[in-house]
Amino acid sequence: MHVLRKELSEEALVSVGDDLRLDTALLTSDVAEFEEALSHGDAERAAELYAAPFLDGFYLTGATEFEHWVDTERARLGQSLRTGAGIIGH
Repeated sequence: MHVLRKELSEEALVSVGDDLRLDTALLTSDVAEFEEALSHGDAERAAELYAAPFLDGFYLTGATEFEHWVDTERARLGQSLRTGAGIIGH
């Protein structure tokens, strides 16, 4: 946390209970931009942003709960892309 806050800025990371989040007013992410594009019906932009599955190739040894979360997010974001692009039942 200390290193991240030092590199990004003290205000960039927001701690809410057990959650740690980026302050989207200061930083953005490809996932946030992807979800915003879908929410505005811009499937083309969402597809451009979806370069690969979420955290593809990123693994933490011994972090079963994290890996489960990553798998769930990969599935959710992939489903969002397919739905938003009209590939399935929209």
